[in-house]
Amino acid sequence: MWNDDPNEKDYHHRVHTFWSTLEETKQAHFEVVGLIKYEDIVDIDPEGDIYARCPHVYVRKVNANSFCGSASHRLTASNRWGQDMTLPINADNVRIKVFPDEFPDPQPTSTDSGSKS
Repeated sequence: MWNDDPNEKDYHHRVHTFWSTLEETKQAHFEVVGLIKYEDIVDIDPEGDIYARCPHVYVRKVNANSFCGSASHRLTASNRWGQDMTLPINADNVRIKVFPDEFPDPQPTSTDSGSKS
């Protein structure tokens, strides 16, 4: 099973709800794109499984830490009009804490309450 934690959907919902309430200038996506060489592909299952009904590609590890021979990383944000962002060299020194240690329960919206006006 992909993730056997029964609370995974709740955790995901809490994080996404919190993230979506942040100012747009504090929202970004960290993307990792890895290169898998053809000779490292072991098998392809075109059907997928009951959890993800899409093709599954099985590959061998190329080293102790990765399945990819090389990878690129980038930070993207919807407010940057497709431009990639780079972190400054002193990013660790200027980092600010945005995310809480524990994500709160999402606040119900007026459409969640079931009340009709």
